[in-house]
Amino acid sequence: MKHKDDFPRVLIIGQTFQNHSGGGITLSNLFKMWPKEKLAVLSHNYLNLEKNEICDQMYGLERYRFPLNLKYRKVNRGPGDFNKTDSFHQEQTEEYIFQIPKSKVLDVFNYLGIIPYLHRKKLDNDAIQWINSFNPDVIYTQLADYALMKIVLQVSSVIKKPVVVHFMDNWIDTIHKGSFFNLIFRKKSLECLNQIVSRSSLILTISDLMAKEYQRIFSKPAYSFHYIPIHMNHFNSELSKQSIKKTIGYFGRIGIGMEQGIHELILAVKQLADINLMIHSPDYKKIEQYKCYRIIINPPVQYNQLNKRMHECDLLFIPADFSKEAASFLKYSMPTKVSEYLFTGIPILLYAPPNYAVTDFFKKHQCGIIVDEYSVDKLTKAISKYYINKNNNSLLYKNIEQTIVNHFNYESKNKQFKNILNYVASRGYH
Repeated sequence: MKHKDDFPRVLIIGQTFQNHSGGGITLSNLFKMWPKEKLAVLSHNYLNLEKNEICDQMYGLERYRFPLNLKYRKVNRGPGDFNKTDSFHQEQTEEYIFQIPKSKVLDVFNYLGIIPYLHRKKLDNDAIQWINSFNPDVIYTQLADYALMKIVLQVSSVIKKPVVVHFMDNWIDTIHKGSFFNLIFRKKSLECLNQIVSRSSLILTISDLMAKEYQRIFSKPAYSFHYIPIHMNHFNSELSKQSIKKTIGYFGRIGIGMEQGIHELILAVKQLADINLMIHSPDYKKIEQYKCYRIIINPPVQYNQLNKRMHECDLLFIPADFSKEAASFLKYSMPTKVSEYLFTGIPILLYAPPNYAVTDFFKKHQCGIIVDEYSVDKLTKAISKYYINKNNNSLLYKNIEQTIVNHFNYESKNKQFKNILNYVASRGYH
């Protein structure tokens, strides 16, 4: 039973509660046990707000200025009333901006690096009044871009409350790179980030490796809170040692730092005549050409069906590419799917460089099969070896179970997180 007085009032800026992105799932699991009246979300894009079971108090800002705001229906900005609407996620699917296809407009703006110029970066008086009426004890944010950082600085200046910054990815090495205008905003972004870090009361990271690196970069203590718990509504820790057929599964995005690994998994499976591959991804069209009777490629499944679909597999795949670009973004990261996969009890095949945080985690806990060399041949051999020895993997199953019990206990991890925010709140703004 949760005692409401034990929880600080938390204003979350940026990331919203939803179950179709790693950040949204992580946020949901961190705050699942919070009393609703002690949570509020200020989103820098009102289209990202969705009805959820965790938080009712939400305020959406308009993300873009003219002309990009023309492609959205201007509804549901400001505070949400979830007794009247099921979702704020109401993008108007207009095809044109000034008679030009909107996709072409965005491609040109992205190429030129002027998208940050079109982001709104200031709070209106209604938003400030809404924040003051909520009166948070702590500001929590997973920073992402320049506009969001400017909003965090404004809020902290107005209400004078302690700020907790939680880094989920190493985006500071990749943000706004490329064109001349992007380089301008990269400089501005890093200056803004340094202001937030110097003002923040606590820096949290997603891995021990990231905490060590960021402590060096910012000359300020950083602490890892990376064993993100998974709520057991959709997942269980029963070990799945039996499967009808040999099937490897991948469930997630095929984005920066993962596409190469997915392609190489497909090549490996093609060399193994009796192995099947199931991929569910929002980016499924990128690899649809590989679809065949042994390789199933489909859109993502609903989150409440994810555990069931995973149990149709007997090996789950996590890739992290070996390229320099991937290292910039993923080296210090701990994918959300690590805990999701572990809770199924199904063995995990990790294909990632040896110096990544996720590789270090699997080596330390011996809870998966690791291929840490860039080689389709070694990946193919690791898959073949796993299936040959599948019935003799009792130590692997035991390590999976121990990792879950020792590091992903939902109640203890959430209690620890609550205590961290209570400590920050008790120290106040400084």
